[in-house]
Amino acid sequence: MRTSRDTYKLLRVTTMVAAMALLLGFVMPMASADVQISPWYPQGMNYVFHCVNDVAAPTSFDWSFDDGQKLHDMQFDNIYHTFEAPGTYEVACTASNGVDTQVSLLKVTVGATQDVPPVITNTTDNETNSTNVTTVSTSVNIAPYFPQGDFGQNFVFECNTEGFTATSYDWDFGDGQKMHDVSNANVWHTFSTDGSYAVECTATDSVISQVGEIHINVGGIVEYPTDLLDATVAVAPYYPQGMNYVFTCDTDAFTPASYTWMFGDGQQLVDVTNSDVWHTYDVAGNYTIECDVKDSDGSQLAKGFLNVSAIVVD
Repeated sequence: MRTSRDTYKLLRVTTMVAAMALLLGFVMPMASADVQISPWYPQGMNYVFHCVNDVAAPTSFDWSFDDGQKLHDMQFDNIYHTFEAPGTYEVACTASNGVDTQVSLLKVTVGATQDVPPVITNTTDNETNSTNVTTVSTSVNIAPYFPQGDFGQNFVFECNTEGFTATSYDWDFGDGQKMHDVSNANVWHTFSTDGSYAVECTATDSVISQVGEIHINVGGIVEYPTDLLDATVAVAPYYPQGMNYVFTCDTDAFTPASYTWMFGDGQQLVDVTNSDVWHTYDVAGNYTIECDVKDSDGSQLAKGFLNVSAIVVD
């Protein structure tokens, strides 16, 4: 039986080993962490940042953009930010789960240039001396990797024009929120409640003003065009096992070279070579599973929707 004297000796030995490790310069390896810029960004002075960290199931994220702007106790590892002036900034994200904390950093150089859509010009038939007028139109799309969030409330919308180059955009998100005279064709918006919304973009240049519209459902299962579903996500047979899942990503007509998985809980696997992966959820809830498959010609994004219950398997 261990006595209090034995416990005291063990404590002294442990303390001495720790002190020697410090004196000799032994340091526990730090987990890698960084801040990444999301695909399709920057858009001029606008960025979407992604906080990459090794904190188990982080519950909050603090952001500092080095321009005087900070965000505290955010729920998501992706954030939209607009810099007011060009310069070099150190963006910091602090991820925490209430026990462990980790800081991720990224230095960005922000310029004053804007992304301008390509100019579409008219063509002339020399034989008939007639002008073929390009069709003028505007459409709204949802950017890749969106929607995101606990119930799919975070969106990046793209306003696409044909036949003219817009210089400003007005947005109406159908929930009472509007943006006027913005210079970027892409915008981030968060819906506060689920439901059906008509999102409108009015694209304008010095002569033309065109309205594009898209109807979306926020919350529940989001319908995606069938022509994008060359890849599908499914739960493997015999799963789930409690909170443990094996997901499979199946493709048609091509063989992917890599798979990037996003599990909807802030965890992801980037550029893995297996089409099936194991994942454990720490918290019950609704999640969007994404598998981005790539080969030399391009990529395809597949999504699945999952309700995870805290069921214990004996």
